[in-house]
Amino acid sequence: MYGGTERAARLLDRARPLAVSDRRRAIIDLVEAQSSMRGGNVIEVAERLYAVGRELVAHDRALALRALVRSADSASLAGDPVRYRRAADLAVPLVRAGDSASMRLVAAFLEGCSLSFRGEYTTSTPLLREAVRLSEGLDKPSELIWASVGGLRLGDAPFVRAVTSRAVEAGTAQGEYATLPAALALQVFSEFWSGRFPSAAGHALSGLKAAREYGQPVWATHHLASLAMIAAIQGDVETCRIRARAVTSQAGERSLGLPAALAAWALAVLELSRGNAAEAFFRLRALVHAGPGHGHPTMRLLTAPHFVEAAIRMGETEWAHTSLAGYERWAEAVGSPSARALAARGRGLLATGDEAADHFGNALALHRDCGDDDVEQARTHLLFGAFLRRARLPGRAREHLYDALESFERFGARLWIRQARAELRAIGTSERDPDPPATGDLTAQQQQIARLVADGATNREVAAHMFISPRTVEHHLRGIFRKLNIRSRVDLARLLN
Repeated sequence: MYGGTERAARLLDRARPLAVSDRRRAIIDLVEAQSSMRGGNVIEVAERLYAVGRELVAHDRALALRALVRSADSASLAGDPVRYRRAADLAVPLVRAGDSASMRLVAAFLEGCSLSFRGEYTTSTPLLREAVRLSEGLDKPSELIWASVGGLRLGDAPFVRAVTSRAVEAGTAQGEYATLPAALALQVFSEFWSGRFPSAAGHALSGLKAAREYGQPVWATHHLASLAMIAAIQGDVETCRIRARAVTSQAGERSLGLPAALAAWALAVLELSRGNAAEAFFRLRALVHAGPGHGHPTMRLLTAPHFVEAAIRMGETEWAHTSLAGYERWAEAVGSPSARALAARGRGLLATGDEAADHFGNALALHRDCGDDDVEQARTHLLFGAFLRRARLPGRAREHLYDALESFERFGARLWIRQARAELRAIGTSERDPDPPATGDLTAQQQQIARLVADGATNREVAAHMFISPRTVEHHLRGIFRKLNIRSRVDLARLLN
């Protein structure tokens, strides 16, 4: 597809001398600037698109709106709220009550995101919900992608998965393949913390391949950052670091603050899982001060639960209180059970005695209400269990630590498995009393494959999750079926679920 990009550039060069009006010249500038979004410096692209949008205002409201929302998109990739707000402020007044649902979605989306960037969550939430609502009757991939960003800012991961799936299907059906990398990037983001690692890894690898195929290094970098986070959660130290270093290098060339921040977050998650709170704290604190091209305001928000944890372990309670206060304002404004659960967990980490236990209990109740954030729910069990152990309540601690361990083993989160086992050893036990599981005769790798397949993962998804080939997965499955005396994936699901 690089050849396609070059051909498009040649056609634009031929068309430019033929443009006899300001509108036509602006349209050529718009097409050229949109093309540069895929691989140029995103701050420069945001400037170019803003200039084009401003020029088009007098000639074509719809085209001006398109240029300005793309300018805002580029500013967002850079982590630049000032340029984002400038584009939104010019774009939103262009849309009128009688305009199409598509134009009204863009206006609500831009205004809602601009307010959210500034921390005005109470006023941004209704606008973002309006953008989400308007997407229900639309089928253009770009519109669905904007709605998915709104869903992420509302903490609504199930909606994001649903709408990005629609965007991928629509892009494929309509031949708009260039939209697939962006749609898949947002889909992966919604899958991290729900424990859908086979799906997340498969979508990230597909997105990385598509981005490279369609000449979109900007989105290739973002998918590589997502893969760094997946490796961090799985506890794959070397893979996470290699990917994060590559992201940092690529992001610097194009002022990509969003993937740079995601890679930094991945490294902080990795260090937390290794028990290195100091390194995690300093990495996340750096994001608080990172400017455009190096960080992102939304990432400062979303990393807060981990920053609070690292800060408390470091004795930096002032940092913890400040970070948690901002996160709580967002969680309460959007009403996301998952976000509220993490806010309650942060309160539990900052409190002592019965007050802390109450906050942890509230967090777990909210996790259960959400039912869609298995990784963070497991980490809440781990942190609560550790608190109860230190409070000399081994019986209560043991149950939470067992719950955490079971989840981490299902995810293949090896470093968190190690933490849970260490906590269990500290209270004098490391294994459950009940009968051994049906998979007791399987090797550790076979047990992980069996769990993933029982949860519905395809061989390709399992391979992506475990960094092995689909053929190796198939080989292990034959051994699993033989050891368990079963014949099919259906039998495996019945046995383990």
